[in-house]
Amino acid sequence: MIRILYIILALATVFATTVQAQVASIWMAPETTYTQRDTFTTITVYCNSALTGVKGFHFDFDMNTGGTVIAPADDPTDTSVMLGSTFVDNDTATFLWNYLWTDSSRLSVDILVLTDSQTVSGPGELLVIRMNTVHFGATDVTIAGLKLRDRFNQPISAEVDGCWLKVCQFLGDLNADNRVNISDLTYMVDYLFRNGPASNPMAAGDTNCSGAVLVNDLTLFVNYLFRYGVMDCATCL
Repeated sequence: MIRILYIILALATVFATTVQAQVASIWMAPETTYTQRDTFTTITVYCNSALTGVKGFHFDFDMNTGGTVIAPADDPTDTSVMLGSTFVDNDTATFLWNYLWTDSSRLSVDILVLTDSQTVSGPGELLVIRMNTVHFGATDVTIAGLKLRDRFNQPISAEVDGCWLKVCQFLGDLNADNRVNISDLTYMVDYLFRNGPASNPMAAGDTNCSGAVLVNDLTLFVNYLFRYGVMDCATCL
């Protein structure tokens, strides 16, 4: 009997330690996302079950302006933010405000649950962010500022993780107009035989992924455009 009590006590201790160790967490997914220039990409913000009783949210999402910018600087409306299913399931009346700063490096979002007795708890989606991507490059998308409050206006702490976004171009898009067509073929011919400019990046013209842009790439490109050939050595540069 004593041995059984010891076992029960040990299991209870392990369970209590496990529960106590769970930390409220907010993260962005996918962890790594690839997109084309001048197209939309979607990033979702999630929370785990340890996040409970939240009445108000403030987020600052930062983008590294040395790489990718997520929307045209003169049009903040090109980024749309929607409440995730966590809010919809709770059937709460909520206030949602978002603003993309004019240098396109920070997106701020405020959410307030207006129903007096209602709060939000995880697990689930908090936000769905739809972004128009511009410029080729890569950037870390981080949750740089986070303030969570309960219904008594007391702070709630949570760990946060961002993601990494790369804006790339199609293999064969030598003139970087986000299309692969005969204009790119002309661009390659000019480069190979008429001292025309190289593709930017150079790898966009390397259709066989050999490490250089040569006549073999031109042959492969012609087959791709007119003879149902394939260019499957790379999908995102």
